[in-house]
Formats: sequence, C-alpha cells, structure tokens
Amino acid sequence: MGQKVNPIGYRLGVNKTWQSKWYSKDNYQEYLINDIKIREYLEKNLKEAAIASVIIERRKNKCEVSIYTAKPGVIIGRGGEDIEKLRKKLSKLVGEEIFVNIVEEKNPDLNASLVAQNIASQIAARAPFRSAQKRAIRNVMKAGAKGCKTSVSGRLGGAEMARTEGYTEGTVPLHTISLKLIQLMVRLVLKFGFIKTKFFLQRKIWRELINMLMPKRTKYRKSHRVSYDGKAKGNTELHFGEYGLQALEGGWISARQIEAARIAMTRYMKRGGKVFINIFPHMPRTKKPLETRQGKGKGSVDEWVAVVKNGKIMFEVSGVSEEIAREALRLASHKLSVKTKFIKKEEVKDGDSLGN
Repeated sequence: MGQKVNPIGYRLGVNKTWQSKWYSKDNYQEYLINDIKIREYLEKNLKEAAIASVIIERRKNKCEVSIYTAKPGVIIGRGGEDIEKLRKKLSKLVGEEIFVNIVEEKNPDLNASLVAQNIASQIAARAPFRSAQKRAIRNVMKAGAKGCKTSVSGRLGGAEMARTEGYTEGTVPLHTISLKLIQLMVRLVLKFGFIKTKFFLQRKIWRELINMLMPKRTKYRKSHRVSYDGKAKGNTELHFGEYGLQALEGGWISARQIEAARIAMTRYMKRGGKVFINIFPHMPRTKKPLETRQGKGKGSVDEWVAVVKNGKIMFEVSGVSEEIAREALRLASHKLSVKTKFIKKEEVKDGDSLGN
C-alpha cells in the first residue's frame, strides 16, 4: 500500500502556510471548533460561489475570514446585502465578532480546488468521468501550468466494482519539497455510493510564464525531432550587429538557455547597445514521467528547443565596444550547451565595393 503523505502538510513551513493563522494558550479548543463550524457552514451554503480556500486569522478578539472565490458577486450580492447577512450569521454561529473579506481568484484554471470541484460537479451531473478529466487537464495546461494529475475513484459509471482512473500531463513531482504543488480532494455522495476526486497541480514560476519563448500556435502539438547534424545553410554571416556568437557544433538550445544568455548579456552591458537573437525555440521536446512503463503513446511536451547547426550565428551585438561585446558574449556562451566562438564584422577594404 505504501505510506500516504499529504503534499500540503509535507510542504508546511517550506513554501506552504496554514489555513488558520492564530495562536491561543487558553481558548485553543474553542477556536478550533469555531474554525470547523465556519468552514462547514461556508461549504454547505455557498456551493455555487466556487470557493477556492478560506483563510481564518485572529488578532486581539478580532476574527477575520478571507474567502478566495472565482465568483465574488454571488457572495457579495446586490449593494453588498448578502455579505452583511453572511457576517451576521457567522458571528451568531460562533459567538464572536467576524469580519469577512472577499478576494477574487483571478485565474480559476490554475487553482486545484476549483478544478477538482468542477470535475466533481460534472460527474454528479452524470457527465462521462473520462471526458471531464481530459477537459479539465486541457484547460489547466492551456492556462500555463507546468503539470497536473487527476484521479477519480469509486463506483465509476455505477459499476459494481469500485476502481480508480486518472490522467497525468506534464510534470508533477510529489517528492520535491521546494516546488509549489497544490492538491485537493472532493468527496461526492451519489445514489450508488461515494466518488472521490483528487487533483494535483504544479504551477509555473511567474517569471517563467512571462519570459519563456515558445510558439503561439503550432500545426501539430508533438512533432518529429529535427536533426542538428551537418552545416548551417543560413545565418552564417553577421547581418544586424558588429559582433556575434557563432556555433562550432550542432545541438538543441532550449528556451531557458536562450533567456539565460540574453539576461547575462544585457546585465553586463548595463542595457547599453543592442542584442539581436537569431534563433527561436520552435521544436517541442517530449518527455515521459519518471517511473512509468513504456507504451501508451508519446510523452507530453516538456520544453521547446531551437535547432542549431554548425556555423550558425545565434546572437549579434551592436552599439558597444569590442571589449564589452567580447565579454558579454563570453558570459552568454557559458549558458549554452554548444561550443561557440566570438566573431566580428570584417571592415570593407579601401577600393572594394560592397557588391564584389
């Protein structure tokens, strides 16, 4: 069976924090019961509000309840009437003054709680459980997640024997503590028994979402690998800048490496001069998850790479001295996975015309 560890509890204190933030030596039992009552009331009475999480904070006889939701209008109501009613009901329920804050969840497709609730609601409405999971995974990956994993267990489709079925897309490393992994489980009670829905989500880093180069759209999601053997046909001469970085061997340059090289150059040049990037990561590289058996089709897209052949000029620099350009391109070369050399534009000799 193995030992099951909750991925949120596993990461507490590293990159996860507690849902209830308070400390009490004397009233611990009372506050804990009040927290459970508040969460159960909100879960039961605000099912249509798409609540992602509820954070409860206490400071000096003051209790703040922050509700993160994809539909804030459902809770607030017209002119803020409903939120005032909710505050009074919660105060009466627990016997202490409650302040309610509503926080809008900007991207519901990147919230594991909302995605799991969506899958569960579709199954409750007798939608096919396989298509519900696949649709959710497609929307999550489109929104910019690095990986996700679904699991639906119980008497699926009203079958006599309970079973578990799920899908995985991208990377979902459950053992890596430093990664921000979000997990939620939703339990449904149907006519024929329990249905349990689990959803794991690994988000991309915000900077990674903005800066990583990749095509806007492609004809095929997964393509055949393009060889980097032989010599480059084009881009073997300087066209835009005075200095350049030329590849001495073939290889695949990932979007991360291109971005790291660009940052290294601009940081050294202190945003002076111009940098021209002649390569673009247009080829998808696929990868199957660790500890999976062979078969079941090609792996999911892991990264995008640029195909670089021997002799191709990858970066060009202009508007700076040769000394600065040489050092900037040297720093950039350390970020790449191919051997490179520094080149400069040959000056036109006296008496020679550009046409010759």
